[in-house]
Amino acid sequence: MLGDESGLKDPSLVENVYEHCLEMGGYDESRLADRLASHPRDIRWAHETLVGLGLLEEGDDGRLYPVSPETAESNVVRSRLRILDGEREDLIHRRDRIRSFLPVHRNHFTRRLSSASGVLNLDDPRRIRDLIHVASRTCEREVLTLQPGGGRPPETISQARENDLALVRRGVRVRVLYQHSSGAHLATRAYVNDLVAAGGEVRTSSELFDRMIVFDDDLVLLSHARGEDGPPGASVLTDAHVVAFFRRMYERIWENAVPFQDLERTSPPRAQDGPSPMHRAVCALLDRGHTDEVVGKKLGMSVRTVRRYVSEVAEMLDSSSRFQLGAEAVRRGIVPE
Repeated sequence: MLGDESGLKDPSLVENVYEHCLEMGGYDESRLADRLASHPRDIRWAHETLVGLGLLEEGDDGRLYPVSPETAESNVVRSRLRILDGEREDLIHRRDRIRSFLPVHRNHFTRRLSSASGVLNLDDPRRIRDLIHVASRTCEREVLTLQPGGGRPPETISQARENDLALVRRGVRVRVLYQHSSGAHLATRAYVNDLVAAGGEVRTSSELFDRMIVFDDDLVLLSHARGEDGPPGASVLTDAHVVAFFRRMYERIWENAVPFQDLERTSPPRAQDGPSPMHRAVCALLDRGHTDEVVGKKLGMSVRTVRRYVSEVAEMLDSSSRFQLGAEAVRRGIVPE
């Protein structure tokens, strides 16, 4: 084992021992201790270090002899490469063995979906992740994702980035719909920038229903509402008519959504800029009689943020009260009559 040269020992002692071994023609602990005026314990530490580096090798007579650094490097590297080659072969074997179970896994889900009459309910998060992974690997043309609420946890975004970029690289069209409020989430913005740069498409809308993923014309994954004692589940829908319905609904939302990048602001809004899609969404919900709390829940933002948007629109429209703001918003077409 290679000695620790970062402790209390003097690293220069190792070089001195190696030099004297060259002069003496071999390793002799007692002679080295006398010549270097060092304790035998320190000589043994230097000996372990040199053996670990391959600079001392055992001869046919059992004694240790110094070898050149070139020889030591060649021997150590060659030995390590043999080990790495063996580990690589083992990893390849394990990978191929694991992959051999893919048909079994896919056939299992196919049978379950077939026996479920077009609807399969899943409550185990691990099985949901497995299904998404399998569906992503077998998807050929397009994946549509609908993601309500604000920003997602960084670990979730990291998984989505890896999965979505892999799809785009395979030539699969990837489209993602977020709510407007997600534009303020830094991790989400970074993910969107990466995805769009790779060829993906991301838009935002004011209101979205539960999370949904559509794979080609074959499968819809629709999330369940979160329960009190566990994570949300999912329903897997495979009936062709149902899948087609959700695709049409997605397309309608997509047509009226705005590119994610249009949400980004580097400074507070100015009156001459006019209301953003988020301002319009807040005003529209308030016009329907919703409270700030309900508006925040529907748009995936805090009550404080809702009130900030209301304040910004009031400033744009030069309104001193919410009643006046509502009337002015209707008059200017911000909220349809």
